Amino acid sequence: MLAQPIRWTPTPATRGQWPRRIPLAKVSDLRPPLPNVPASWWTLAAGLGLVLLYGLSITWCGAWDPWETHYGEVARNIVVRSDPMDLWWTPSRWGPDRRFESLFASKHALPFWLMAASMHAFGVGVSRDPAELAFSPWSEIALRLPSLVAAIATIFFVAYTVSRCHSRRAGIWSGFVLATMPLFAIVGRQALTDMFLAGPVMLGWGCWALAWFRDDKALSRRRIGRFNLPWSPAYRGFVVLLLVAAIVPLAVLQHHVAADVTIARVSKFSAKPGAPSLQTLDLIARHLVPYWLIVTLVLWRSTRWRTVRQIWLGSMYLAAGVSFLGKGILGPALIGTVVVVDSWVAGKPERLLKAGLAWGLLAFVVVAAPWHHAMTLYRGERWVRELIFENNLARFSSGEQDQAVGTAMFYIRTLGLAAFPWSMLLPAVAWRAAGWLSAPTRPSQPLASTSPTREAPPDAAAADESCMDATACVSTELPRFAVLAASITFLTITYSVTKYNHYLLPCLPPLAIVVGVWLSSPTPRLGAQSPALACAMAAVCLAVGALTLRELIQTPAWFAHLTTVYYEGVWREGAPRTAGAAWIGGVTAIGVVAWGFGRTRSGLAAIALSAVLFTHYTLNDYLPRASTTWSQRGLFRHYFVHRQPRDRLVSWWLHHRGETYFSKRRLWMSVSPRREELVEYVTESRSEGRGVWLLTQASGQDRLRHALPRGTRDELRLEFSTAHHALMYLPPP
Repeated sequence: MLAQPIRWTPTPATRGQWPRRIPLAKVSDLRPPLPNVPASWWTLAAGLGLVLLYGLSITWCGAWDPWETHYGEVARNIVVRSDPMDLWWTPSRWGPDRRFESLFASKHALPFWLMAASMHAFGVGVSRDPAELAFSPWSEIALRLPSLVAAIATIFFVAYTVSRCHSRRAGIWSGFVLATMPLFAIVGRQALTDMFLAGPVMLGWGCWALAWFRDDKALSRRRIGRFNLPWSPAYRGFVVLLLVAAIVPLAVLQHHVAADVTIARVSKFSAKPGAPSLQTLDLIARHLVPYWLIVTLVLWRSTRWRTVRQIWLGSMYLAAGVSFLGKGILGPALIGTVVVVDSWVAGKPERLLKAGLAWGLLAFVVVAAPWHHAMTLYRGERWVRELIFENNLARFSSGEQDQAVGTAMFYIRTLGLAAFPWSMLLPAVAWRAAGWLSAPTRPSQPLASTSPTREAPPDAAAADESCMDATACVSTELPRFAVLAASITFLTITYSVTKYNHYLLPCLPPLAIVVGVWLSSPTPRLGAQSPALACAMAAVCLAVGALTLRELIQTPAWFAHLTTVYYEGVWREGAPRTAGAAWIGGVTAIGVVAWGFGRTRSGLAAIALSAVLFTHYTLNDYLPRASTTWSQRGLFRHYFVHRQPRDRLVSWWLHHRGETYFSKRRLWMSVSPRREELVEYVTESRSEGRGVWLLTQASGQDRLRHALPRGTRDELRLEFSTAHHALMYLPPP
């Protein structure tokens, strides 16, 4: 029997309020339905909009020092050397510090595999032309495309998970909020490793939610020949994930250690203890064989699954393995901790016993272990110590760099800009989020519906008696899970001694879900039904936004600091002015004020508009202007245009990695101020009739001039400079 729609007209005394007792089946009738447009068209339109917003200016910004240029050079070496196993790089070909970093063991392989595959697909980095990376528009696209794809996929998966576990409206809001958070947008546009932590971790969390926060159902099957196999979109997705995350990398590693090019290269290594040899390659090949057995067992076990829940749980273990391969121990630790805590808070520890841990660990191992196992045999104890202990565990205890330390206020302050303008609403969201943590678990009943009527449940009368608030009539499992995920992640990165702004990234997807679910409620109020409390909460939200914009205007480099390593010295100079952000903040303020006075829809529309404008300003205005300072691309374009064929390039007292990437290592490098070696190299070059280009920090021009032979100092001239770098030229005699 179909329920009849309810038409409720508020009186002046009750305007802005919702009835206290509403049958569960009638909640969706109090809001206009979404337009009757196929979901595929909505998805396509949203995808095109995201690509336009995120990718419009991707080629306007050169690769930034030091992360993008460092990671880009590692990925380029994978392509040039045909070596997907060893993440090897060196800063230069000549000079006393040409092997300043010969063993790259600070990061895991997945981001560099994807960057290298993208470079190979676009044909970038393999040309003998040294100017290719400075002039080709495809270089930035190829380098950043994996992060861009991972970011957009994470946004859509968040929207999908929330739509299936809560409501379609909440899913749309959650995806929109995440897409318009500045930190997520910036990292999604740059070649960093953090998106390959946040994306797989969110995939693992989402798979757990899809497994337990909905009613389970039997898995449809299809007979193919003699086999009766599972046949559903979820299972096909699991098989594709297993293929891409486990089978393909394992096959590539197996082929690599037996390839002729690998054997030829390793045979030239020295015979000193610890160096890889042909016996090492043979040992790796034999140790990779058991992983094929594990893959077979996992695939066989998956054909025995009977319910959809088992598919999502299996996918969660694969996602944990991908997160480990992307960023290290933190990924699976976050997934496991949130899952355990949520089961305990929900009072359902039996979920952990039914999660298929034994087979799940095999799925995790077959994704995460092969590359680490092979590299342990190839590089030995030193590599394991540097990767696992120094760059994973020690960052939590002792820290990595002196400037990368701070307290919890470091990330609270960063969150103001990282999630602006949605960070302004967090004081209002926090009260509702606390209620989700303490609310009893309710059956999952989506709020939104595209139909004007819904079938009334058998216990509609009981639902009418139990629902004292319309927003409490839906399941609190997903919002509670998102609150726990955001809180645990924030506490984890705050506990870590090493602190960078971009470490906050894994907090943003669950935080976006919290905000999206709150916005999708029938009455997302800034306060309770009291107008005075709503106005007070609006004032608090405005104060949060004002403090964020004030600091952004006073510290224009704050945007760049979201993804750079140095917060002091030259990295504070040369940032473009950010006064334009204040105008966008004004739109947000208008929306909050309207919301506080009861104009919920108008206020929300203004805040959503300001979120899009602020994201557009960040990606397509600020970053291209800041690129002239934070990237060496403009400097190298000048160098390649004006250099003579026999000129030489020197990098002196500089190690920002851009000089290595844009020159393809074709330079003489001295990281420390070695005057004697510099004088010898300059004298030798000039005796051969060559000009010398010298690259150094902007503050080091005078030191460089005084380090040269006395007879050449007057001939040295400044050719190109930014707030960070100076390019000088010493012509041939």
